[in-house]
Amino acid sequence: QLPSLVSAPHGMAFIALHGDLIAGAVTVRFYPWNAADVLRLFVRAGYRRRGIALALLRQAQACAHARGCASLRALAMAGMSEGIATLRAAGFVEVEPFVEVPAAWEPVVFLRVPLM
Repeated sequence: QLPSLVSAPHGMAFIALHGDLIAGAVTVRFYPWNAADVLRLFVRAGYRRRGIALALLRQAQACAHARGCASLRALAMAGMSEGIATLRAAGFVEVEPFVEVPAAWEPVVFLRVPLM
């Protein structure tokens, strides 16, 4: 299901390469109301703490801004402290829930960064 959510024109994936190896990736889903969601952000363990996740988020923000999106949203399970810290470093702030999530995911942190 994920490829259909992020395939053009409704989404995009950004991939960080180290040589011919994938070091990390982020996927973004675009909505007609000028908003977008980060659906996945991942950096392989051997490549973490090198700024790759932040660079991927910056690329996602730039793309969403260029497409006219007013904001970029993300959610993370509350225990994902490194991921939440990276989102905050990219300017995301905690906001009220914007979507229902499965009970098994709770607690969840909802974040948003304005782009305009």
